Amino acid sequence: NFLISYSVGKSILVLPNFVPKPPKEIENIETLEQKDYFFYAGMLEESKGIRNLLKAFSVCKDKKLIIAGKGSLENYTKKFIIKNGLENVTYAGWLDIDQLYSHYKNALAFILPSLCPENCPLTILEALSVGTPSIGPNIGGIPEIISKVDKKLIFNYNDWENLREKITNFNKEDYNQKNIKSVYAKYYS
Repeated sequence: NFLISYSVGKSILVLPNFVPKPPKEIENIETLEQKDYFFYAGMLEESKGIRNLLKAFSVCKDKKLIIAGKGSLENYTKKFIIKNGLENVTYAGWLDIDQLYSHYKNALAFILPSLCPENCPLTILEALSVGTPSIGPNIGGIPEIISKVDKKLIFNYNDWENLREKITNFNKEDYNQKNIKSVYAKYYS
């Protein structure tokens, strides 16, 4: 109650997280197997929703995914890809910063399937900084960031089938890179 009465009549200024500007020169990915792909970068942990991401792409075999990162589910990820014959999913391992930004820039969209209510995931901000839209769940601060680009990119928390729908219906033509970069510049730079 004290905090509420104290803030009455006071202005509140929200200072969001930010990420530095991306590298000036970002390499284009030219290899055929790495065109028209979705991208995930981050820890391979239960809380990040890796299992749901893999389930979604096991059904969307006509859509490509590149996964970058390390964590306790690294072996699970590799085995799932092999066991399910997911030729559409590539595990890239840990990427250096230049490779990471190259993958962000050249992706159709960045996907963060998080199961925990993250406040302000830097990976989404990094994707925005190069003009790439993000798909993420309706928990934590994630929808607040994603809705600045398009609310249709938000899926139901812990619902891999709804994530699959977002992937299936995604059209890169709907997202102007310049407009997405302007969201980054206005709110997160």
